Amino acid sequence: MPAADKRPVRSTALLALFTALGTAFLYMTALLPTGRLVLIFSAALAVAVVNRETSEKEAAISFFLIFILSIIFVPSKLSVLIFGSYLGHFPILKTIMAKHWSSFWTSFLLRLLLFNLTMGGLFFLSRSLFFGESLPSNSFILILPVLQIVFIALEIALPMAMTIYEEHIRKHLLFR
Repeated sequence: MPAADKRPVRSTALLALFTALGTAFLYMTALLPTGRLVLIFSAALAVAVVNRETSEKEAAISFFLIFILSIIFVPSKLSVLIFGSYLGHFPILKTIMAKHWSSFWTSFLLRLLLFNLTMGGLFFLSRSLFFGESLPSNSFILILPVLQIVFIALEIALPMAMTIYEEHIRKHLLFR
């Protein structure tokens, strides 16, 4: 089989493998609640690897498959909602914005705005669904600084994780 014919098979296998891995990470959020944010980020890294090795289109397919499978199988729905609202498509969004906006600050501020809008919407949705009136009305203002720290951590952690993948993990996998 010529090398050109192996490309679709390789990308489909990679998509399936990392979709299963991302779904497994989200399932583990129900088993290990103290590591929930790290596991959600790890599921997003599965999307980032698909994005790096194939294309944004296949990464988007992987994101949606992980999200749908996790909605079905993962008992902790809040983790799935956090993944689906922002963290899951963050690697794809960052790649697309880097292509369209050459200014770092424009791209950064747009991602920050989107992050705050989605996390705010998720907060108010989960507050009304899960907590009712048990949370004070100003609780979003109290967690807003924490959300900014989480966003900065994501902005720093994703490139670092992808550098580790590129330099140490990728050469041991047969993706080339």
